[in-house]
Amino acid sequence: MNKPKNIKYLLKKFALNRCSGEEIEQIIAYYRDAKIPTEDHPGVEEINDLYIKLPELSQSEANKISSRILKQPKRKKSLLKPNKFRWSYATAAALAGIILIGAFFNHIQNPESSQLIISDEQITLEDNNGSIEKLEEGKETLIKDAQGNTIGFMQGDKLIYNTINEKSPQNPEYNTIKVPFGKKFEISLSDGTRIHLNAGTTIRFPVNFSNLKERQVSLSGEAYFDVTKNKEKPFIVNSHGLNTKVYGTEFNVSAYPNEKYTNIVLVEGSVGLYDDLSTGQTMLVPGELGSYEKYHKNIETKKVPTGVYTSWINGELVFRDATLDDILEKLERHFNVTIVNKTSNVSNETFNANFGDQPVEKVLEYLDRIYEINYIIENNKIIIK
Repeated sequence: MNKPKNIKYLLKKFALNRCSGEEIEQIIAYYRDAKIPTEDHPGVEEINDLYIKLPELSQSEANKISSRILKQPKRKKSLLKPNKFRWSYATAAALAGIILIGAFFNHIQNPESSQLIISDEQITLEDNNGSIEKLEEGKETLIKDAQGNTIGFMQGDKLIYNTINEKSPQNPEYNTIKVPFGKKFEISLSDGTRIHLNAGTTIRFPVNFSNLKERQVSLSGEAYFDVTKNKEKPFIVNSHGLNTKVYGTEFNVSAYPNEKYTNIVLVEGSVGLYDDLSTGQTMLVPGELGSYEKYHKNIETKKVPTGVYTSWINGELVFRDATLDDILEKLERHFNVTIVNKTSNVSNETFNANFGDQPVEKVLEYLDRIYEINYIIENNKIIIK
């Protein structure tokens, strides 16, 4: 089916319960006949932009709309093929999620304000000798090795290593960068490879690759790699038992130590996944996710919308079929806060949502509205009761 040109606008209106009957019919028809593309779901900020522009429906009209969307249509097996109504469950889930985003904005027009005390930790660089240097974002600084040679420089929130180093030692020197919660960072390695580092990430890498047969880096956390091509020296990412081998490509690695899976999402090129026990490699093509289960050491692949997994680079929070526990864990890293969940009633429920550059308080108010949870803020701790 052809997508209506104004489908995203209609979804925004729908989230605010302000669609006409004809517009609702267009939305229902769209979700009935097509797969649900996540890029058409409006984000929280987009919903907010429309909040003051559209006339508000009455409560009775809003109730009729939500009842209509969430009600499973009656099946007439004699007239339709069995799979014609499979859309109803996905549609209900997707549109219910949009309703909830709209409800969130209706709720936060007059929120009760609470202040969080969030510490501002610094990104650190550890050299080959164990010396640790704090990297000040926004300040231009020369980076030197143990012998006093300049090996790179800070530029804004990016660390750029020299691409040519004639004094490269026979034994490679390594640097380790640690990005604390609440921060992101970018580095450009000596071979030109660019790496975006997410909050709570540690990466160890050679300062120079000239005397090495392979370009190996070790990662704990999350990073997006844009690897410079070099057929003679393959690029390998080691992440908690899983190796990702590439020759020149773009991909995202999520490998936090406390998570059950290490996830690799390929955007461009091709990569091979393997561990120390593998006899071969599991190959990925663009648009695929390779999920490595750390305990049983098996790899599963599937097609995914890559933007969901790479949106963090632009400071966005995107959740798809995420449980509350998963969401809270991401919020802790993203905002550098501590969240204690004392309720188990909704821990395994899932939902979809997009957040742009929103403070943690707004996200919490949204969760409060959706799950009807109570929370208090005490000394940088968010307690969910």
